[in-house]
Amino acid sequence: MELKILHFSDLHLGMQFSNYGEAAEALKEARYETLDRLIKIANDENCDLIVIAGDLFDRVSMKKADVIKAMSSINKFENGHVLILPGNHDFFRNDSNLWRYVMDAKEEHVTVLAEKTPYQLEDYDVSATIYPAPCFSKHSSENEIGWINESEVGGNTINIGVAHGSLKGVAPDLNDEHFPMTREELDIPDINVWLLGHIHIPWPEKPSPSDKIMYSGIPEPEDMNCTHKGTA
Repeated sequence: MELKILHFSDLHLGMQFSNYGEAAEALKEARYETLDRLIKIANDENCDLIVIAGDLFDRVSMKKADVIKAMSSINKFENGHVLILPGNHDFFRNDSNLWRYVMDAKEEHVTVLAEKTPYQLEDYDVSATIYPAPCFSKHSSENEIGWINESEVGGNTINIGVAHGSLKGVAPDLNDEHFPMTREELDIPDINVWLLGHIHIPWPEKPSPSDKIMYSGIPEPEDMNCTHKGTA
């Protein structure tokens, strides 16, 4: 059983770049162009699944037109399913205008991972079960993965955990306020891989087939001083 997945996070659409003067608009637009390129790559590579592991948007107060613009790009994925996890910047609330805009604009092959429940993707011809840990606030000293340990993980599909937050020993979180996780907590039997967001560099730097925990990094440089081109 194989799945080809494009995993990215922390695109932070809507970031203001208020300190960059006349360049701000170009920098904001570059993030939407990056999203377009990511979807094109997923189509060209015949990916089965796109996993956006949090902070697709920089804040919950996004303009409706900008959300529609983002979703029009995401809807262009042709081959499988798109999963969007709410991160700590674009955290989920039932009364959130942001997620209402997303729900109204998304097509059927796009799912928002807003509930702590297994998501079966077999109806979309993807042999995977998703175990998400969505964020419901901007800061928290506790992660949202505990429910998975209490679930019956198994079956005949690939089991994928998706979470957003810091990982002890990998991502600095001095005040333990970014949904901190430990490797021991993520060592859940029958979860085949964890696709994580939050830190802005990929980890492990050189992943091996035995690695079960992966951060994608950010697909667009975060500021003018950033020395990398972005990763997914």
